[in-house]
Amino acid sequence: MNFLQKFRKEKNLTQKQTADFLEISFYTYKNYELGLREIPINIFIKVLKEWKNYPARIKLLQVLKWYQNEINSTKK
Repeated sequence: MNFLQKFRKEKNLTQKQTADFLEISFYTYKNYELGLREIPINIFIKVLKEWKNYPARIKLLQVLKWYQNEINSTKK
């Protein structure tokens, strides 16, 4: 079970409800869950902001925000 599946099941959401929450298509979400597409950083951040009791939440958010800033600064 991957990160998104754990989140969805803990929140008792369907795949469609989770896709709607993430503001992505159902098929994109399904591909993330099946491991056919990599999960983008912005999706990880959105899930972690909502998933308050995820054990490593705070540290992961800090690392992901730092990484996102690094990517953005190299694009300039």
